[in-house]
Amino acid sequence: MKITHIEYFTLRCIVPDDYPKPIASFVREGSIFLRVFTDVGITGIGEPSPYGAPLKDMVKILKDTLIPNWIGCDPLNIDKLTLQPNMGFGYGNIGYNALVAGFSQALWDIYGKVENKPVFRLINPKSNGKIRAYASAGMWYDHTPLEEIVTESLKYLDEGFAVYKLRPETPAGAGNHLKRNLNPPKVKLKRFVTLLQNINMATKGNLKIMVDAGCRLDFEQALYLSKAMEELNCFFLEEPIPRNRNEFSKLKKNSKTALAGGESLTSMSQFTPWIENKALDYLQPDANLAGVNEIINIDKLAEVHKLQIVLHNWTNDVNNVANIHLGAALETCKILEANLTHNPLKNNLLEEEIILKDGEFKLSEKPGLGVSLKDSALSKYAFNPCL
Repeated sequence: MKITHIEYFTLRCIVPDDYPKPIASFVREGSIFLRVFTDVGITGIGEPSPYGAPLKDMVKILKDTLIPNWIGCDPLNIDKLTLQPNMGFGYGNIGYNALVAGFSQALWDIYGKVENKPVFRLINPKSNGKIRAYASAGMWYDHTPLEEIVTESLKYLDEGFAVYKLRPETPAGAGNHLKRNLNPPKVKLKRFVTLLQNINMATKGNLKIMVDAGCRLDFEQALYLSKAMEELNCFFLEEPIPRNRNEFSKLKKNSKTALAGGESLTSMSQFTPWIENKALDYLQPDANLAGVNEIINIDKLAEVHKLQIVLHNWTNDVNNVANIHLGAALETCKILEANLTHNPLKNNLLEEEIILKDGEFKLSEKPGLGVSLKDSALSKYAFNPCL
């Protein structure tokens, strides 16, 4: 069996400028998807991270470097074809890694179809195809009344979620995801802690709280927030400070609140020093940046060190499905992110429904990833990032 050709699609949504809540930047700026064809009629799909690099740069990497190298290869030679080079970390400069990760999803999709098994069973034959989900939302502007976020948390508790993740406020005009990473906006920390206390009180402690601080705090602020979260028995604090494993390790030693991170890392070798430095309690690789094979290896390393994986899962339907398969199969993954923020592409891209009920994802027994792209959506949301 050989790869005969590879298609890519760049899609984005039109969102009104006055939409009342912050949204993920890729919704407006676009995402990229792959479809891999073979000489036996089997195809696979994948979704690279849109944060890897500007989409026009990713298209160039695909056309000039990756697609020419992939054509003619055996798609079942997944280990060799999806090795992740350590080209960098963070967001914006790792388009190559993101594309390899999306390609790995497509190859596992093909592998499952060849074996007539869902991907989660190829990874772990004992898996039941289910994984708990947490409600990832809580995006709000600095002028938003706190009561709105409390109401949102109650909504997700009523829908059956036991865990809810929110972020500190987004100042109006703070820029897109990449700009906020380069220049993290300040946080009104005491107001934010008041919000956490209000959520805990309104939900009577029945909704565990996660906080994604987006690397926006200094060390003393992070320590203050972590101790406040400790009093509220929160789940974890995600990326409170800039991504420095020595500082994370120091923070971890000075607080009982669990720390999470790793969404911008692309390989097991990049996670290894964070693990050896005892800098994290929860590891957050993503199938659209590290890829399926690397995450399987990260899972094995996490098991040795008695750590847990909570997969980062923030983008569109294809990557969502890939992460659900991984989450349902991995020994160290007990809960998975469900992005519930506004995204018109979500639940409109696939022919099949992604089942999320009572705070749990459930997969079908269809082979591979078990989903297919909806051609009408590819036409409706298509755009050219190179224009």
